This record gives sequence, C-alpha cells and structure tokens, in this order.
Amino acid sequence: MSFLDVSSFGNKLGSMMSLEIMRNKVERLANMLFGAEIESTDEHRYLVLPTGLRVLSASDLVLRGCKRGVIAEVFGEDIAKAIEASPAFKEENGLGSCLTE
Repeated sequence: MSFLDVSSFGNKLGSMMSLEIMRNKVERLANMLFGAEIESTDEHRYLVLPTGLRVLSASDLVLRGCKRGVIAEVFGEDIAKAIEASPAFKEENGLGSCLTE
C-alpha cells in the first residue's frame, strides 16, 4: 500500500491510496467492494453483467463506486476513518450517495 500526494487535484481528494491486490483476491474484493462479479481464466478477467454478458477488457479494468458499508471491513477502521475524513468523501456523502469513488 502506498499513499500519493494529490494536492494538484485542488485538495479535493486530500490524498490517494494505491493498493496492489494479489491475483487470487481480485474476484472476492470486486464482489465485496463493488458488488461486481468477476471471472478469471489463466490469461483474462471478465466482468460478468446480470444478463450474463461477459465484458473483456483489453488492458486494465477499473471499477469505481465502492460500497461505503464495507470499507472498514475490508481495509480496517484506521483507513476507513481516513477515507471518511477526505473532502471528496464528505462531498459525496453530502450529495446522498451510497457509493464512493
């Protein structure tokens, strides 16, 4: 885990956390954080839509809109509190969003 200085974003984010996720944990975390079903083969990862359609990304697949209720469970209380203290999180919360980017 690393933290990046993102002051060039107008201080809306405060800071940014970057995580490297082990290959065998991607599916579980995608489901917990985003409610997304991911399938993996030896070479590819697919996002499976509710209709059964499988989306294959040519490069990175980025999911945005994390479910707020599981942040502490996945990352721990300290990181959850840091995320909740960020200006971006507070703005999203003020808009009534149940997801956070």
